[in-house]
Amino acid sequence: MKLLKSKSLWFVVSMALVYFVLVGFGESATEGKTGYTGLGESPALAGDDETIVFPYFQNDQASLYMTTGQQEAELLASPDQEGRSYIRPAISPDDRTIAFIQSWSEEETPYKQLMIFENGEERALLGEEQFITEVTFSPDGKYLYYLKSDLYTNYSTVSQEHPHEMDVYRMNLETKVEEAVTETDAYDMSSLHVWDEDTVSYRSFEGEAFEGHDVMKVLNVESGESETIQPDASFETPSQMPIFYSPTPSPDREHIAFSDVGSTSENGTFQYELFMMNRDGSNIEQVTNLHEHVSEPVFFKKSPEILVTINKQFAKRIPDNEYWILNPETGEHKEWVIDMPELQ
Repeated sequence: MKLLKSKSLWFVVSMALVYFVLVGFGESATEGKTGYTGLGESPALAGDDETIVFPYFQNDQASLYMTTGQQEAELLASPDQEGRSYIRPAISPDDRTIAFIQSWSEEETPYKQLMIFENGEERALLGEEQFITEVTFSPDGKYLYYLKSDLYTNYSTVSQEHPHEMDVYRMNLETKVEEAVTETDAYDMSSLHVWDEDTVSYRSFEGEAFEGHDVMKVLNVESGESETIQPDASFETPSQMPIFYSPTPSPDREHIAFSDVGSTSENGTFQYELFMMNRDGSNIEQVTNLHEHVSEPVFFKKSPEILVTINKQFAKRIPDNEYWILNPETGEHKEWVIDMPELQ
């Protein structure tokens, strides 16, 4: 871990608040403080558009389950040590392999380890000391791309600790050789997506203090050239500035789905909705009006539908996650009801 860098107080407090508001409690439930039992965030959608792999928490410990349609969910992989959780699954293009993150804490030190599940068994791909926050496959299945943090700390005594100094890495799954894709030491990085064999995107914070804002960076891995995508300057939300969370490219790469503040509750809590915009940031439309916390959009491959995670207890101690399917063309939405097996 690298040494702490100084930041302005405003930047410290605002970024801490943003992180708390956006990430919610899906992963913090693994820290043993809430006793959470229920669906986790960020389910992975298989190529058939009918199967999902998702984390399910039982007393703060998450295992990976799989379900197709309305079938009863099937246990895929469960941690063999108490207090550990399997979260943020990603499915390979051939639907045979699942990458995920093993999350736990020891003596108040957090760990997030890159893992893989194939042939009915799970194993680590990187050591415990390498802090991984997200993982996804390349479209050809040859590489794993992931976000790695070199610093987990807080920048103020009034803020929570979070991963910082982040970069994109990839691993060749045949040779197991790892290489850095970026060298930015970013303060914040999330929403990693691989567009094709040469292009990746991620969300980051650009600028300093009052001048900063959230953007989506689109990077050509080979040339190093990058494109910055953000909502048009005319886009306004109830927050002080657009938060632009979970920016996700559509299959044709012409549109971006993202979450942002659509309204506030009676007690002032931000309520996140799903928005869509053109790749150039124009023509922004609000897709949902659910007055909940809608996040982590996943596009279907064979239809215009989008899978999202909805936390109906956002900003409360214990989350209540549901998975919903939205159709931005018709405005229809329905819950993907999960039939869980009887748990011991």
